[in-house]
Amino acid sequence: MPPDDYLGEIKRVSLAATWGTMFEYYDFLASATASGLVWSVIYYGPITKIPSIALALSLVTVALAYLVRPIGGLLFGHLGDKYGRKSNLFVTLILMFIGSFGIAVLPPYASIGLTSVILLNILRTIQGLGFGGEWGGASTWLMEFCMKSGKQYGIWSGLLQSGVSYGIGLSALAYSIETSVLNHSAFLSWGWRVIFIVGAVIVVIGIIIRYLTLESPIFNELKERRDIARLPSIEILKLQWKKIIMLAFSWWFITVYDPLLVLPYSIELATVLKVRPLFGLPVPSYMLLVVGISAILGGISTLLGGIASDRLGRKKVMIIASGITALIIYPYLLLFFTRNPLLIFLAGLLIYVPRFFGQGVLPAFFTEVFPAKYRYSGSGLSYQFGGLLTGIATGVIFPSILAFTHATVLSAWIYAGALGTIIALISLVTLLFVKEEKTIY
Repeated sequence: MPPDDYLGEIKRVSLAATWGTMFEYYDFLASATASGLVWSVIYYGPITKIPSIALALSLVTVALAYLVRPIGGLLFGHLGDKYGRKSNLFVTLILMFIGSFGIAVLPPYASIGLTSVILLNILRTIQGLGFGGEWGGASTWLMEFCMKSGKQYGIWSGLLQSGVSYGIGLSALAYSIETSVLNHSAFLSWGWRVIFIVGAVIVVIGIIIRYLTLESPIFNELKERRDIARLPSIEILKLQWKKIIMLAFSWWFITVYDPLLVLPYSIELATVLKVRPLFGLPVPSYMLLVVGISAILGGISTLLGGIASDRLGRKKVMIIASGITALIIYPYLLLFFTRNPLLIFLAGLLIYVPRFFGQGVLPAFFTEVFPAKYRYSGSGLSYQFGGLLTGIATGVIFPSILAFTHATVLSAWIYAGALGTIIALISLVTLLFVKEEKTIY
């Protein structure tokens, strides 16, 4: 196929890959939000009468998916590098569908007791495995078509990763609408479940779109040359484990702030501070509206970051984004203490727009540095180990700090800000030592 003939297929694959990425983060925010507003009440509330413990247990369930994502990256990276990018991505979407739909129909603790909690954690594990295999495959699949086109493709990298922003934004807006129009009882009973059912429908659409696309041309060439690795995930871990770990730390500043600072902590902080929202909305509804709009605007920043990386380089864009992010963590938190809803909206833009400028380069950056025979495994593991770091930060480090300091919601911002700033600086320093490469085969 001549390079110019790839554009049509790039558009179709971009839609299919971006759709899956959008759902991944739609569900991510749906689960993170549900953990604070719903799961801590209907699943963990009956186990303990202490709300803070119920919330902590609920957050552990959210973090569980992060902890198993590297296992999904290892498993599906192996399958994707051995048997194909496209076919493997059907399986990841099916797992994501099972997890999302299962959570949507899962009875509360009051109906089936401890079984509900066990099933909730099993379903989150299934989701984590599917998520673990999704991003590396989607990025490799799209970027390999782009590589064969022979043209600059930062725009396609940014477009794929903008699915993260739009998924977060749509999920937040859905919660904002529901919490503002439904009474508390209806929301806890069935309202939140609708959001997960919508996510399951998104997955089904994604499966249909992927059916209509082609396999990666570079993978087909590897098959023709019989240049398929026997154990790709294991081999790349042995050969380039340092690179994988460094790439994981390099994007930690992008992945950590939503579960660490934005949800559910920012909602709780705004509630305790008695912020006066616009439009007469309840505080949680207004904060979710802020998150939704900020994340969608962050999608534009993501696209611009991908485009800029063709001129500046992938690494330089991430260095800029991580440096700005390190500077704005405390201003983001301090704006909440103004209790001014417009300044809190500005805070939302501060936490999303600069950070997401760096995320636009990830599909191109992470796939370009690995040989084609290990690309799905290498890029996926690098990405999912970053998710593991986030799971450790939000599920282990931050709760431990709060337990040790006995911090309240009002005082915890000091520690959350310090942890967030340190993580951004770790990413910045790591990026200085990461080597930027452009490998096609």
